[in-house]
Amino acid sequence: MNSCHSGILNKISDIKASRLSNFLYNMMRNTSLQTLLHFEDRMSMGNSVESRVPFLDHRLVDFVFSLPSEYKIQPPLRKVIHRKAMASCVPQAIAERKDKGIFGSPFYTRWLRGELKPFVNEIIHSPEFRKTRYLEHRQDP
Repeated sequence: MNSCHSGILNKISDIKASRLSNFLYNMMRNTSLQTLLHFEDRMSMGNSVESRVPFLDHRLVDFVFSLPSEYKIQPPLRKVIHRKAMASCVPQAIAERKDKGIFGSPFYTRWLRGELKPFVNEIIHSPEFRKTRYLEHRQDP
């Protein structure tokens, strides 16, 4: 495995929690959160909009990480506790929508199925990654 992939694997932490919490923690810490905040900042500044990221308060994040997985995900629904908390504030069609997955566009549709697929497959199938608790790995037949 090349050194770029090893650098990414070295950033993955095992927080000794459920697989879901482990996955969410590593996504938040190592990948999507920084990217999303960067885009949010650029988009708001580029349009002269003062914006806030309301669900990023560290106390709320700590609380959500302390919850059991079934409060977070009940396939096909994600963000279960968030949906219930907001149910009286948003239309029912939005609170119950099922078309938003854990990997939204373009991350999944463009990158994981396209240009990043070989890179991601090499990492996920590497011996180093398979030792982590990040994902449940099935034994190959």
